Amino acid sequence: MLLNDGSKYEGLIEDNKFTGIVSIQNRKDSSFRSVRSSLIQGMEYFDRGRNIQRKFISLETVDATHKTKDIFLYEIIKEFDDFAILSFYEEKDVIQNRNDQITIPSANGVYSTANWNGGEISVTHGETFCFLNKEGEREIFASISITEVNGLRSKSKTIAKRNVLIKYFGESRWEEALSYIKQKGLNLNDGEAILEAIDYISLN
Repeated sequence: MLLNDGSKYEGLIEDNKFTGIVSIQNRKDSSFRSVRSSLIQGMEYFDRGRNIQRKFISLETVDATHKTKDIFLYEIIKEFDDFAILSFYEEKDVIQNRNDQITIPSANGVYSTANWNGGEISVTHGETFCFLNKEGEREIFASISITEVNGLRSKSKTIAKRNVLIKYFGESRWEEALSYIKQKGLNLNDGEAILEAIDYISLN
């Protein structure tokens, strides 16, 4: 893990997407260090749960629609010749209102909520997927909303922008990928299905 101040750390990484806090246990002396994701320039680790190597990098990109610049810690999902596919979670602050509803504002103006009901905590948060072209412009093609109750996922919803996917992949390639994931019994309401489709396109 490399921080914005140039310091480097190696060890076991725990990446908490909900709080935006990344913790690392130093390989040499077993000490712990926790930092906000906004302070990270880049990091890489092996995710045992998904059995993949994951790479993250902090980039300044331009929103293709609103032409605004932002800096996010992106996960690099796939790299193609003319563009890359990235994902990011917005940093969140937790605020408890008087009605016991927790409001979680995010960097792009979208709000997540958490309610205290009968001792249970229901939390809704999300992940955004985008294309990044050679000019540094990002274009969102999918948003995943995930609801967890007491830390366990209860439901998820994916909104995919077909026109953006076709713009980058072409209609025939995208339709072929859709047929592939349908044959596997998946649908676009599950964010993993979109990743499966992207993997299929990258290999064919």
